[in-house]
Amino acid sequence: MTEPHTESSDSSLWPLTILPDVQAAAEVAGKKNKSDEPCPLPLEELWRKYEIPLRSHLRRRFRSFPSIIRNWEDRLQDFALQKLFKEGWLKNWTPGERRFRDFLRMGLNNVVWDWWRAQSQYKSWEGARKKLWREKGHFSAIELTSARYAFVALDQSGAICADFQFADTAEGWTEFDARLSSFRRCPVAVQISIIATVRDSFLRRRHPIYPIEAKDAKRHNKQKIPAEITTEGRAAWTFANALRREGYAWSPLIPQPGDDIPCFGELLITELPDNLTTPQEDSEPFDLECAKAVLRTTLERVEKVCKDPKRDQPRYSNVWDIFRFRILDPIFKGIEPVPYKELIDQLALRSPTEATNMLVTAKNLFKHTLDSVVSEDPGSGPAKSELQRLVEFVDKLVAKEAEKKANKKRVAPEQ
Repeated sequence: MTEPHTESSDSSLWPLTILPDVQAAAEVAGKKNKSDEPCPLPLEELWRKYEIPLRSHLRRRFRSFPSIIRNWEDRLQDFALQKLFKEGWLKNWTPGERRFRDFLRMGLNNVVWDWWRAQSQYKSWEGARKKLWREKGHFSAIELTSARYAFVALDQSGAICADFQFADTAEGWTEFDARLSSFRRCPVAVQISIIATVRDSFLRRRHPIYPIEAKDAKRHNKQKIPAEITTEGRAAWTFANALRREGYAWSPLIPQPGDDIPCFGELLITELPDNLTTPQEDSEPFDLECAKAVLRTTLERVEKVCKDPKRDQPRYSNVWDIFRFRILDPIFKGIEPVPYKELIDQLALRSPTEATNMLVTAKNLFKHTLDSVVSEDPGSGPAKSELQRLVEFVDKLVAKEAEKKANKKRVAPEQ
């Protein structure tokens, strides 16, 4: 099944892809004879057409990376010069293999990642991502073999959990669902060449897709394949194993909840809005840096308590996950809270009541921890006063939010 040469413009920022326009821009890219010459018209028009959606994608995709967001205009310019305006790059897009917008997004992602790897903060971020990645239960890959798909899944240690083939039919996908019923959300590596045919099927099943470029596929194929893998599953195994070992640095086709958090303590220090102020009736100066430090310490302690392996309650780590997905991500990343239905599936909870109870536990733990941090007496006078006022500030925010929710319920009660 191939993708048509034009794409639905749906309700997004992305414009309709006109194949002749892309081809015309590809022919003139890199053809300027002098640096002071204007950009060829077809290329300039293509850039103007896609600049806004690319800018929106960059700011949304890398919203948890303050150093990238602070320099987003430079990164977008790097993409234009290193990819879009470079001779031959646009010709790498093959209609029907992937959507043009996905081709542009991946090119932009690669430019930004290359810049990020050269930064001094990258190593600490990489370490945090590796830790998060190791907490995932399974890693998988799908590959097209003849008229059937080959699917392989591995656990954290690399042990084979699934190795089967199925047809691209309703019955085949029903068989796929039955075999993966115990895997929950499982990251899946997919070659670019078949993403267009499986994208919607996997996204409906909430399995995040991690694209593999052709050049990377060749490198991964050099791995030694276990003898027990079926002939049809050999390529899928190499991609699943690569995803298991290196996927922490890969970019999903659709960003996943929580996946972009490099290191929460660092994120909080750099991303707390600089215009944060106390309520207007309080005219005393508010020490923002002090507030950031206290909040960072508080959240680090809350996370540590929730994830303590010595706790009697083995599912207590879910308290932190629900707090992050429902409270912290919406505040610091500006995204919608993950719906309870998704959290129940993702965290294997028993009911919505269990999820809401965990959120209440998290809120209480945060409040008690904040009180504890403030009571540790960092000094006297202004410093002590700042921390006391921080608690009052948080209390007022919580009260204001509760009032907003109560008003909203009075206007439109929840069903």
